[in-house]
Amino acid sequence: MKNETFKFKMEANKSLGQHFLKTKSVIDKICTLPIGDADKEKIDFILEVGPGPGVLTVPLKEHGIPLYVIEKDSRTKEYLEELLGVDHVYMGDATKLNFHDWLQERKLNSKAGWLVSNLPYNVSTVLLRLFLECKEFQNMTLMFQREVGEKLLPSYVKNNSLKALVTNFYEISLVDIVKPGAFHPPPKVDSIIIKLKRRPHPKVGIDEILEFEKFNRELFQNPRKQIFSKLKNLFKESNPLMTAMSELQLSPQDRAETLKMDQIVELYQAYKIGR
Repeated sequence: MKNETFKFKMEANKSLGQHFLKTKSVIDKICTLPIGDADKEKIDFILEVGPGPGVLTVPLKEHGIPLYVIEKDSRTKEYLEELLGVDHVYMGDATKLNFHDWLQERKLNSKAGWLVSNLPYNVSTVLLRLFLECKEFQNMTLMFQREVGEKLLPSYVKNNSLKALVTNFYEISLVDIVKPGAFHPPPKVDSIIIKLKRRPHPKVGIDEILEFEKFNRELFQNPRKQIFSKLKNLFKESNPLMTAMSELQLSPQDRAETLKMDQIVELYQAYKIGR
C-alpha cells in the first residue's frame, strides 16, 4: 500500500462515531476483492460509505473499478473530490438516503456493486437494513462492533430478527476480528469484519422485505417467549400456524431463538396464508 493512504490527516469526530483504521493488515483485508482478481470484471462499481480521510478509499481506487463514496463529514469534501472527482463524491447522511434512487441517478441501477464500509457503531444496523433493499449490492465487506456483527454469523447459535433478515438475502462469512489498537482513536470494544454475498434466489423475495421484517420483529420480540403465544395474534386463523408447526416438528413451547432459517421462512409462508 502506498503512503498516500495516510496523506489526509484529521481528528476523529466523536459525535459521528469516527474511529479511523491505521493498521495496514486490517485495511488490506477489507480492501481485498470479494470475488478474486480473476472475476474482477463482474464488479461494475464500488461504493464506500463513510470514507472519512480515505484510509480505505485509496487502496479501493487501486482496483481500477469505478469508485463512489458517501460521506457526512464536510471536512473531507475537497480531498475526496480531488482524489475521485466531483461526480464520484456525495456529501450527505447515508442514513437518510434512498439508495435505490441514488444509484438510479448515477445510472448504477441494475449493475453489480461491491459495498464497503467501516460502519459507525451507532448507526451500523440502520445502514445495514438500508443496504439490504438494494439488489445492486451483490457483495459487501463491512466492519461492525464485534458484539453486533457476531450475531449475524452462521456460527452464532441463537437466531435473531436481523440475522434472519440478512441471511435470507446474503451468505455471511467472517473475515477477521479487529482489536481496538487497529484504530485511532481506539474504540472500547473489539470490531469484526464480515463479508456478505447476495443469494441469487432468496427464499423470500426483495419485494417482500418489509413484510418479512415485520414478521421477524414480532417473532423475535422477547426471544425466549414461546413461539405459539407470540404468533397466534398475527394469524386470523390458527390452522395454518398449527399445520406449519406440526410439519416443522415444532412444539408450541419452542422459542424463536432456537429456530433455523428454513423454519423461520416456513412460518412466514404460513403467516401469509393465515393473516
